[in-house]
Amino acid sequence: MPNPSTILIVSGDHRIYRYLDSILRSDGNITVGASSSEEAFRLVALRAPDLIVLGNQLASLRGIEVARMLKANPDTIHIPIILISEANNAEARIEGLSDGLEEVLAMPVDPQEFLLKARNLLLARARADDALQQVLSLKKQLHERTESLEQMRAAIDTPGDAIIWVSRATMRIVEANPTACSMFGYTHDELIELCPSRIFGLGLRQIKRDFDNAIAGTERRQIRQAEFTRKDNSRVAIEMHRYAQNLQGNWTIATVARDISKRRGVEERLYQLAYYDTLTGLPNRILFYNTLERTLIRTEGSGLLVALLFIDLDYFKTVNDKLGHAMGDLVLAEVGARLKASVSQADAVGRLGGDEFAMMLLSTDSKRAMIAAIELQGVLGLPFLIDGHELLITVSIGVTFHREGRYDSDTLIKYADAAMYRAKQEGRDRIRLFTSQMNDEMQADEDLEQALHLAIQNDEFEVHYQPQFNSASKRLSGFEALLRWNRPGRGLLSPDSFIGILESSGLILQVGRWVLETVCEDIRIWIKSGAKPVCVAVNVSGRQWNETNVEASVVKALEASLIPPELLELELTESALMADTEHTTSSIRNLRKLGVRTSIDDFGTGYSSLSYLRVFAVDRLKIDNSFIRRIGMHRDDDALVRAIIRIAHSLNLEVVAEGVETEPQQAFLARHRCDHLQGYLLSLPLQRSNARALLVLAQSTRPAQEAQTSDMRAGKSIAEGRNPHIASDDGSSTPQETLYLVQNR
Repeated sequence: MPNPSTILIVSGDHRIYRYLDSILRSDGNITVGASSSEEAFRLVALRAPDLIVLGNQLASLRGIEVARMLKANPDTIHIPIILISEANNAEARIEGLSDGLEEVLAMPVDPQEFLLKARNLLLARARADDALQQVLSLKKQLHERTESLEQMRAAIDTPGDAIIWVSRATMRIVEANPTACSMFGYTHDELIELCPSRIFGLGLRQIKRDFDNAIAGTERRQIRQAEFTRKDNSRVAIEMHRYAQNLQGNWTIATVARDISKRRGVEERLYQLAYYDTLTGLPNRILFYNTLERTLIRTEGSGLLVALLFIDLDYFKTVNDKLGHAMGDLVLAEVGARLKASVSQADAVGRLGGDEFAMMLLSTDSKRAMIAAIELQGVLGLPFLIDGHELLITVSIGVTFHREGRYDSDTLIKYADAAMYRAKQEGRDRIRLFTSQMNDEMQADEDLEQALHLAIQNDEFEVHYQPQFNSASKRLSGFEALLRWNRPGRGLLSPDSFIGILESSGLILQVGRWVLETVCEDIRIWIKSGAKPVCVAVNVSGRQWNETNVEASVVKALEASLIPPELLELELTESALMADTEHTTSSIRNLRKLGVRTSIDDFGTGYSSLSYLRVFAVDRLKIDNSFIRRIGMHRDDDALVRAIIRIAHSLNLEVVAEGVETEPQQAFLARHRCDHLQGYLLSLPLQRSNARALLVLAQSTRPAQEAQTSDMRAGKSIAEGRNPHIASDDGSSTPQETLYLVQNR
């Protein structure tokens, strides 16, 4: 039976691809898919197909342009092409045929017509094969120039090809050229009279049938690939063709074979590089997606359920950070081996990238996927003994199912990824099934991300400033810059409602840079207006700190605003600082040289070692408000806050308490010498104009008035829109009263 033909389908429309794929596969063909011109050229270069079916609408080039490029290339000019146009356009058909295309069909394609055209082109391609033409030419020469087997052997005995002649009457090898003797490991005398089944690896009945087809002219004229057997029983990959020769009334079948072992090895290596992960040997993202897509198409209407498991290693970054990437690669290789051993022939597994893997399961019962996920947890939870280290690794797994005709491969993977992410959120080492609620949340997140993109374009973000006060003098000592979103129809939103999407989408990088530049510009305006500014702290996200050059952004903002560097402070979380300690140490040192201060935000909630406080050389610690809220509730909580203050002071660090909301909290912190206080008890965050007014008020307050109206009380009054009631000596309006009037007009 002839080998099935390989057909490349190039279409950017998944529906058209599936339609054409189903028609061609129904005729026993092998199909390969490409969704872009670039992918099509790469696949053709990797292995030329027997036929190309080309859609006209692609992302970068039109189908007709791709066809012209293929027909202009000597290596691909012989490949027949069917162009599928969008509509029945006579001009498009004439244009395509004029450019050398074999056929142009319009959508919708008639299945029978399409299949008939494809069959005819494949048959024509087989007949036009260059190698076959060469053999036919040799055969013609032999008819003209020789009447004996010896003359025929001399005429076509080329050093590159092995040639074996077999008598149909005796079914014995009657002649062989030196190349055949060398290729198969026999002497000439050993090959003569040998049964051909020893070389061809087929039974005599099959060989006789092939020979009779060659004699009758019914055998398909094409070069075929096979494996022949050497004398030492090893196998050699060959490319061969046959033809029959009637010499003096006796039929002799000539088999011309060429060793393609090296070429096949190169092709296999190229295929491995293109479709398999080099580290684990598993199918890569491209091949896994392709396999999943084909499975979804194949199982439509079959009653089979396609389940997808999205598998992610927990805390794998820690392995790379602590033991090095070489050790991490060994772990990933072992994970791949365990996953491969867990897959049956009906399933598929692949590495999608990094420490993310996916598994596809076919079943009639949805319980199988959950059982498989539980088993995988157990398999991957066994200790990893690698290079003298025993490692315990857990995994988070998301599971989703393909419902008949509802999801494509991209959607299915997105849903399984979302379920895996939920497992991460709930503490890791868990299995979660994708639900409709997750779908609603994903849609809400996508809508929010789109709204945030528009917010950046429409300048909907604002910076507010929450005052910080010296706990001893009660004087204004600084501000913390806080991001707010003035969302149309929703009002002013705090970051709690949108910071997660800013982080996950990467928009935080752009927004964080904008906040830094805005704060520096506001400080410049305050200085220009005559106010004596104080240091302003700007929060820097973990992604911004570790994925961008924050130093360069700070220098750019300072140069643009021309403000003193000591008026700027960067607040960093413990987790951001610890992600890359070498980078952190170097960056903080460089910022200090510039004159910019740094502080650790939310101290106590991360995982940094106290020894790093000195190594990082930060200027201040901010005690997380979760500790401040528990002051007075339990002696251990009070002791913890006192310990943080003492440790910070012993290292010459200032301490800021955020989230101060009650007077007992304020009194406790002041009593234990916490340097600065911040919270709603003292002042809500202020708009930039009110922050400037508080600066003016703070610098104009005389010492004699401080007992009656401190900066703390003034800040709270401004935030609440109340008059601080401080009169000047001559009875005229003070800056505070002016602020009150502006605030309330």
